[in-house]
Amino acid sequence: MGQSRMSTIVTVTLNPAIDRVIEVDSFTIGEHQVGRERLRQAAGKGVNISRTLARMGLSSTATGFLGAESLPTFEGVFRDRRITNAFVTLPGQTRENITITDLCSRRETHIRSAGLAVDSWGLAKLTRTLEQLATREAVVIFSGSLPPGVLPSHLAALARCCLSRGARVAVDTSGPALSAVAELPLWVVKPNAKELSALVGCEHKKEHEQLADTRELATRFEHVLLTLGTRGAYLVTGGVALHGVLELGAEEIASTVGCGDVFLAAYIAGLRQDFSPREAFAGALAFGAACATVIDPAGASPDVATSLLSRVRIREV
Repeated sequence: MGQSRMSTIVTVTLNPAIDRVIEVDSFTIGEHQVGRERLRQAAGKGVNISRTLARMGLSSTATGFLGAESLPTFEGVFRDRRITNAFVTLPGQTRENITITDLCSRRETHIRSAGLAVDSWGLAKLTRTLEQLATREAVVIFSGSLPPGVLPSHLAALARCCLSRGARVAVDTSGPALSAVAELPLWVVKPNAKELSALVGCEHKKEHEQLADTRELATRFEHVLLTLGTRGAYLVTGGVALHGVLELGAEEIASTVGCGDVFLAAYIAGLRQDFSPREAFAGALAFGAACATVIDPAGASPDVATSLLSRVRIREV
């Protein structure tokens, strides 16, 4: 199936969140301090991907599980005509995640909650939804953590459901959830260094060892993206391995939340628009960096990303 047939993008966020960003002048554990809430909005990895695709002019269908009491917070996302709401609504509230930004040290503290519990009815409903959405022209992106009630085996079953209908499947998750889908013929996987170690069953601290493991994964998956934070990222696909980096100054960075989501969204968007993997990789690096310049996890400006393209450095390895 050529890239031009990839006409539908579906994002699956099993454990979405409402993201809050609070700034503190000098964050100290155990002290009473005054913080300023800079952001409170609908998020979750797949939601961030859909929002990024919309900013790039591409449509997507977003699905997963949402708490009924939190729907008003997500209405703004679904007002974007490029994002179709196919979420399964369950009783209760969607979790809230908090990022505390220390303005003096420029360090971030992330506080994550487990999420809304999912029952068997919800899983069955989502399965039926994906059976309708996962056509041969679709790419389905599973991203993020698993909520209570959703086991790694459930994720694997959902992914197999999509693959059986001819869809391409991309995965960005971690731990047992990532291991559960590791034997499936996935189209794209995006581990970080820790997730790569878990996949191969061995922790490597040297970059050439990480690259060797990434090459091994690429014998199973069509596109493997290894993200290494400030050390950039690797892409291995079609027998070619590339290393890319875009360095930002400390004064340019507002928040690193969501950068990986934006990176993956931009890479898939590039392939969707028939760019070569190298071109899509460069665009992903630029968009990921653009995300770091703003507080909104999916607020990366295409204009800023375009301006950053000239700072991307890619080499074959």
